Order: sequence, then structure tokens, then C-alpha cells
Amino acid sequence: PNATFLAKWTQDLDADHSSCGRIKCFLRSTSNPNIGWLIAEDAPYFAKPGKAKKSSNLTVGEAMIKGWELAKSLEKEYGIHHFLVDSPFQLEFSSKSQRRQMRRNFFKHPNAERRFPLNRIMVQKVKTASLRSALIQYGSTELRGGGPIVSKTDHFVKDLLANHSDSFNRTRFVNNAKNGKEIALKILKEYYGYSCDFQVILDEYGRIYHLDFDRAFTMDTRQTGYRRYVDRSFSKILTRFRRDMDHAIRYVGNYSDMKR
Repeated sequence: PNATFLAKWTQDLDADHSSCGRIKCFLRSTSNPNIGWLIAEDAPYFAKPGKAKKSSNLTVGEAMIKGWELAKSLEKEYGIHHFLVDSPFQLEFSSKSQRRQMRRNFFKHPNAERRFPLNRIMVQKVKTASLRSALIQYGSTELRGGGPIVSKTDHFVKDLLANHSDSFNRTRFVNNAKNGKEIALKILKEYYGYSCDFQVILDEYGRIYHLDFDRAFTMDTRQTGYRRYVDRSFSKILTRFRRDMDHAIRYVGNYSDMKR
């Protein structure tokens, strides 16, 4: 991408609709609210800003490209849902003023300042999730005792059914959720590293959208402590995900339209 693209692209970023994780930030498009951008510093995966040390054999950019290839492969093989639109690409800011302006104008999330020096970044176009959807997240610090596993399935399906429209089809939701659950379990078992921070989004039609494919390639097998953590958490993730999805499927399938 050239300077002309960079200028148009930065004008299209919606600073008021941004969020950041440990590695990547998301900013929505101002011209199309159904589209957004994943942005990450193209540094060694998990390295602190400006540091050369890394806990993975890949840079963030390399992992994102592998993740894009995996998403397309799984989409072809299993028909999975995801939000990635195009292959990630690299942008480089040639001046300090460009970097300062970018950080000041677009990265208002509290995590962004320390995580994105923005010398060279990876950018990927993505679709935005439906407002009627729930994040189901496992892994990371939760399974190491750092806090409760984040799963909003119970609240989501109860709210969905309490406020559903006449067009809501419970049978479709159940069938989609059952199929998506089985596919997700197959993928988890096939791509062991994907369980490090397993996250999916469940929408109002029961469709499961997969996220963060790059994590399938970033598990550092050189660190025995990290490997032990993944070994311990893997069976917990499988069990908890299966239980949460089965509960949501039963709840929707057995729901009565009787007034409460």
C-alpha cells in the first residue's frame, strides 16, 4: 500500500469504536460499519514494544498470515464462519510525526499506548460481529487461576429468547450450534496451539465464528512451563466449551413461548 492509500485509510478509521487485546487492536470503518481493521505492531510475537526478545518463532505478521491461510483452509474443509476478509498486509510509518498522529488520533484504548509503538504495523480487513452475539472465551490467564472463564452463553441465550422476534427459528439455532460445536472440537484437537486462547462468537442464528487463528502457531514449545499450562488447560477447555454449548442448545431447544 502506498502513501495515498495510507492517507485514505487513516481517514476511514473510527477512533470511537476501538478495542485492544494483548497483541492486536480493532478499529471500525467510518464509511462502512460492517467492516473494520485488525492492527498490530509487526514485532516478535509477545515481545514488549521495542524489545527483540520473543516467546514464539514467528513475528506477529508471519503469524497473522499463517492464521489467514488456516482460516481459508478450515472454511473450505469444514465450512466454518470467521470475520477475516482479506490477507493481512504491512504498513510502515516513515516519520515520527506520522506515528504520533496515528497513536494520538486512533489508539485511545488504554492498552494501545504501551503496546503499539507503530513503527511498522500489520493490517487486516475484517467483518464486524452482529450486535446480537456473545463472546465465548477460554484460555489465557483464566485457566491458570487468574480469574473466571469468560462465557456469556447463559445470559445471551436467555436474553435472545426473552426478546426474540417472530422470525427467530429455534430449530435453525439448535442445528447450527450443534454443527458448529462439533466442528470447533475437531479443530481444537487438530490444532493444539489454538487452545492457548480459544475464543469464538455465537450469534443469534446459532452460528459459531472463530477468532484469532494466529494463536494456532504461537505456542512456544521451548518454554516447559508454558507447555505444561497448555497441557493442563486443554482438557478443561474442551470440557467447558462442550458443556456451555450443550447447555445453550438444550435451553433453546426446550424453550417455551408461554408468558412468564
